Amino acid sequence: MFCSSDCVFTGGGGIMAFGYSPGTAAVLVVVAAVAAHSFVPARAEQSRPVPPQRAEAIVVPGGRFASMQDYLAGSWAATRPATHVNFRIRFMRNGQFSFSDQAGGTSVHGRYEGRPNAVHMWIQRACNDHGRNCEDRNPPTEATYPISPLNANEYESADEHWRRLSRE
Repeated sequence: MFCSSDCVFTGGGGIMAFGYSPGTAAVLVVVAAVAAHSFVPARAEQSRPVPPQRAEAIVVPGGRFASMQDYLAGSWAATRPATHVNFRIRFMRNGQFSFSDQAGGTSVHGRYEGRPNAVHMWIQRACNDHGRNCEDRNPPTEATYPISPLNANEYESADEHWRRLSRE
C-alpha cells in the first residue's frame, strides 16, 4: 500500500519494514524492523527528546520499565519468517529511530514515541538502494504500529518476533 506524506497507518501491521519507491513521495509498509545504524538529525530541534505521551509503566518477565519509550530504547532484530529477511531498528533515548533492511537496501529515519501497546513514528527520511536514493519527508509521514511486549528482551508485532540486541 502506498500513501502520501499525510497518511497514518494503524491497525494490524507489523512494527515496520519500509520499502521506498523512487520518484514518489511514498513509503511501502511491508511489516517488520530492527535498527543498528546511528542517525544524525538534519536540524538541532529534531534531536530533542520526545516525551512519552502517557508514561505508563511496562512490567514484563525480566524487567520493569518506566514507559513504552523506556522499554523500546535499544537495538532490536527480527527475521521475516516467509522470506528470511533480517531487519534491524534502533530506538534512541532522545526519541530518534533508525531502521534498516540490509538485504533490501532500505533505511528509514525519524522520531518515535512509545505509547501503550504501540509505537508512533514520524518518518523524516527514507532511503533505498543502500543509501543511493534518499528522500526527506517534510512534513514527516506518520505511522502507528501495535506491539506486544513478551518479556524484557522480546516483543511481537503482527507475525514478527523481535529480540533485543542491546539496551540503550
